[in-house]
Amino acid sequence: MGRDAEGFLRPSQSEHVAETTEKKIEACCPGLRVSRPRNASNYHPVWGAYSEAHVGWSTNEALRKHGSSGAVLSAIAHYLVQSGKVDFILTICDDDEDPISNATYMAKTYEDVYRAAGSRYAPSAPLSQINEFLESGKRFAVIAKPCDISALRTLSRFDRRVNEQVPYLLSFFCAGVPSREGAVQVLEKLSVTEDDLSSFRFRGDGWPGFAKAVRKDGSSSTMSYSDSWGGILSNYVQFRCKVCPDGTGGSADLVCADAWNSDENGYPVFEDEDGKSLVLPRSDVGLALMQEVIAAGSIEIGPFDMSKLIAIQPGQRRRSYALLARLLGLFLKRGARPRFTGFSVFRNARALSPAAFLKTFIGTFRRA
Repeated sequence: MGRDAEGFLRPSQSEHVAETTEKKIEACCPGLRVSRPRNASNYHPVWGAYSEAHVGWSTNEALRKHGSSGAVLSAIAHYLVQSGKVDFILTICDDDEDPISNATYMAKTYEDVYRAAGSRYAPSAPLSQINEFLESGKRFAVIAKPCDISALRTLSRFDRRVNEQVPYLLSFFCAGVPSREGAVQVLEKLSVTEDDLSSFRFRGDGWPGFAKAVRKDGSSSTMSYSDSWGGILSNYVQFRCKVCPDGTGGSADLVCADAWNSDENGYPVFEDEDGKSLVLPRSDVGLALMQEVIAAGSIEIGPFDMSKLIAIQPGQRRRSYALLARLLGLFLKRGARPRFTGFSVFRNARALSPAAFLKTFIGTFRRA
């Protein structure tokens, strides 16, 4: 994988790829096709299949504060390695040599989990070395973007090692991947140069916390979540993410998201407080894992009203409603489109007014 001129990670082909391998890549690549199962007791056309819905948080206060929301995924990761259920967690963290970029990471201890906690709004490729990890014979869980989980779930149909060695696939709600250039713009607003940067966090140290750049002399500058993500990073999200239906991790065993508080209109409020995660087990495996982690005392949960989610996750709502218009614009401009199954594309499109549908279609046609 290498970085292109826009700051996104892209594959580079260095030698001939056999036709059988090419077909496997085509079948698994979530840039081309994504499917979402419906094998759960509840199914929602926007949120997908899920067994139960809760709000939760890590009982480790340091981890809860350090993570992006309630640190439930981090608490689960710690439980899995501490209990010996897996040998490590395959995920990402900040790059030692480039703090605003990401690197694939093997978390084996609490310290590793703590380092990897928190959102990283920059390109990542956690599956770039998946064959090496599978060849190791080790058991591991994966915490990654919804598209990564979809790819790995599909790969399991071709490679039995995935099901044998990867018992847990965990994900989170994703609003798309900004380029590295987005993080560069955040640094510029903070008056921090890349050469003088010691460490960088996109979020954390509270909920929603702040983007924080630490200089080599120990001084730091911060920016609010609404200014960093809402004002800068979201403007650098790659085009493919704009036509993605799977921002909610429909192929995962369990997903988490920000369980934002809302105002009188139901819209999310980004006032800093103790973090809370939406916790959605999607499979029997995910439900059993959640129950184990609760019994171990690693997380606490409370009830969550799923009817509120449509308001406090407006980005995911709009993406689902606009998907058909975007796919049509993409297809008519380029003669090709990704293939999605299990996403209620036509049903969700009815939530858009004709004027909004047309505006979205035209906008996508122009950008494509």
